[in-house]
Amino acid sequence: MSLACRLGKSVKPLQSPFALLLLVVLAGSQVQAELISYVDDLVFQSEQLDNDFHLDSNIYLEEGELYVASIKNAFVTGVMGSVYDAQGRVYTEFTRNTRGLPMEKNELENLDCKPLKRLASTIQKYGHMYYHFLLEALPRLILLKPYLDENTKVLMFGAPYEAGWLEYLGIPLEAVEVYDPTLTYCADELIVASPATIITPAKEGYQLLRDHVGASKSLPEAERNVVIYSSRAGANDREVSNEAELLAQMHQVYPDLEIIKYTGAGMSVSGTVDLFRRARVVMGMHGAGLSHMVFCAPGTVVLEFLFMYDPPMMFWHASGALGFRYVMLPLAQSWWLQPSVYVETQDVIDAMAIALEATTGPPQAHVSHVLLACTAPLPDLSPASVVPRATSPPPLGLRTATPATRAAMPKMAWSA
Repeated sequence: MSLACRLGKSVKPLQSPFALLLLVVLAGSQVQAELISYVDDLVFQSEQLDNDFHLDSNIYLEEGELYVASIKNAFVTGVMGSVYDAQGRVYTEFTRNTRGLPMEKNELENLDCKPLKRLASTIQKYGHMYYHFLLEALPRLILLKPYLDENTKVLMFGAPYEAGWLEYLGIPLEAVEVYDPTLTYCADELIVASPATIITPAKEGYQLLRDHVGASKSLPEAERNVVIYSSRAGANDREVSNEAELLAQMHQVYPDLEIIKYTGAGMSVSGTVDLFRRARVVMGMHGAGLSHMVFCAPGTVVLEFLFMYDPPMMFWHASGALGFRYVMLPLAQSWWLQPSVYVETQDVIDAMAIALEATTGPPQAHVSHVLLACTAPLPDLSPASVVPRATSPPPLGLRTATPATRAAMPKMAWSA
């Protein structure tokens, strides 16, 4: 495969040509990236890129193309950390969520920049949210780490949990430039790592993170005997309202299992990694706590309580990429920003039986076990009652619902 083709699969400038530094070195399961030389005047055809990539497919390649790139006289701006060069050309990531537009000459001339000599950026869409930080942005930071020096500032969102990971990686807090999306950051040299597709990042990023924390080497099976329940107690949304009852019933039905309620409070990065390496089953409501499954051994069961109103499938995707066994407990008439969710205890017990049964036999890279636990009537989703999805989604809480579908969902607190 030519260098141009390899590069074309990783970075998609809206205009060409452009200059990048990159080299990918793959050695077994250890993935490294190294800067070597400039590649100029690469021209890509978007049609070819679209043919090479199927963004809605769950396809796992044996080799990925992680890289680190250096762009001279570049800048970062906007809520998604869009990267531009001095000619106004935009470098957009492979994602169905992001499309940048080139800057006109008058826009470039009137930019109000915060100047920096050397800058590394980890900024991406949703990067301020823990799941997206851990499984999408953090692998990129690990790629960038070898190229950081005392003269390099690192653009990050400044979330509290970032500090623990910076300490773990040995990156000083003073190196961080907290990102303000209302500003434009201009750098003599900008270094960026290969972008991660939102929700469905490449498995090579997961593997890079696992390698870095020592999770690639699985513990003996006898030591992987813990059921980790990821709690959302105190969260602003999707808190399981009957969690105490649910856990009590689990302890009663499975007295021989070590069931640990995980909240993350007061636990260090290394403590979290060590705990999830011991997991036999990771379970709980859809949320950031399940992201730590990335540290588990292949064959671990992931049991997700998932809302059925516009459900994202990132944990199914990660399970397929990492060789986990995935079990879904679908929750009818539930949605992402629902303040609290009641989960039928018996449904969880039944799902646990499926999960424990799934700890034997070969891992499944697809939804092979799904417990349908729809305890309430589903809304009318016939074509006449559903508005086609618009180019820009409706406000949160409304999505594609019409008065007919809202009437069929009396338990939902619509924000119309």
